[in-house]
Amino acid sequence: MKAHKIQISTLHTGSAAPVYQKLGWRSVARWYMMQTAKEILDSPTLLPEASQTIRDADLQSDEEIQRLMKLHAAYASRFNGPFVRDDPEYWRRWVRVETDHFVILQDAHGDIIAWMGLRSHKKDKSKIVVQDFGVRESEFESDRGHRSFQILIKHLLERMRNEVGDHHQILASAAQFQNTTENNIDEGTMYLILDDQLQSRDLLRMFHGTDSPSPNTSHHLFLPVDDF
Repeated sequence: MKAHKIQISTLHTGSAAPVYQKLGWRSVARWYMMQTAKEILDSPTLLPEASQTIRDADLQSDEEIQRLMKLHAAYASRFNGPFVRDDPEYWRRWVRVETDHFVILQDAHGDIIAWMGLRSHKKDKSKIVVQDFGVRESEFESDRGHRSFQILIKHLLERMRNEVGDHHQILASAAQFQNTTENNIDEGTMYLILDDQLQSRDLLRMFHGTDSPSPNTSHHLFLPVDDF
């Protein structure tokens, strides 16, 4: 990896964390919001504006992928940790198959406002994971995309009523909204600095963007669709 000038390596683990720590890896926490499907479906309905529509994304379309790549790059740059997705084949061969449902909220001109991908948790089928979510710049500046998130998550859960029961837990990243409600913590994401010039950097501050990380201050984001 050093030969390819990769500066930082990452992995996700569970009980093996102490082994990796001895090899120089360091854990950087991530927080997840958790709500039941019932809580979301019973919440006050947020509908798209009259000029907005929700449609399925076409992740076989070069044009669609190029638009999403550009928006994702801008959105991801606001956080520390998201993977670069600048290869159309990655969207076509990975993102498309790692989401069961992938939808877009668009305006009257057909421009993308927000996007979301969902799938069942790979190991725990009582959980639904927000695999991917992002918004265009103006939506982030407005409310970090919170309204668009609520519109799309409710739309998808309504669509999935035959698959999702009231008890299903919906997991989403807290960093995207700097959420202050009850969260679950995941300390299995680990990093190893490979670039000697970065060795003196505080890894936690590098990713969280603060000396006192919490769900409502951390900038550390890893989107589950990129899990490997």
